[in-house]
Amino acid sequence: MMTETQVEEHHRKIWREAAERFGGYSAIPRDVELEMSEEVRAMYCIAGWDRVGTMRALLAYHNVMPTVVEKLVGAAEPEADAVRRKDRYAKLVSLSSGNIYGEFSTKDLTDASGLSAGAIANWAKTTGHFRPIGRGKWEARNPKDDRRSDRGAS
Repeated sequence: MMTETQVEEHHRKIWREAAERFGGYSAIPRDVELEMSEEVRAMYCIAGWDRVGTMRALLAYHNVMPTVVEKLVGAAEPEADAVRRKDRYAKLVSLSSGNIYGEFSTKDLTDASGLSAGAIANWAKTTGHFRPIGRGKWEARNPKDDRRSDRGAS
């Protein structure tokens, strides 16, 4: 975990090294200044990071230059495969089919799938894999069996 103090120390260090390399602060080329500033900005982003998602995604969200991202993240964190929305819904389907009549909170479902609570509610209304049983509570169902029993009951 990086602290703001460490970022400030690193900031002073890289500027001092650049000044020594180029013969003074005013002699530092503009592109080198820009890259050093971007590196410090990225480090502040990392210092405030809540560890949700990948570091690469965090820096991409803040539009950090790709060269700085590679310098900070490098090969330490390979680029994660993008998680598609249909894969997130598939996680919910497998959760419901493995736990028929099991009770889940909305938080359980959002944690399992990575979808928002609203997306889960809309999806559950159309598919039948989960049925609302109370405020923020869901029951796992098998929609095929429910349709069969509805036909037999009528």
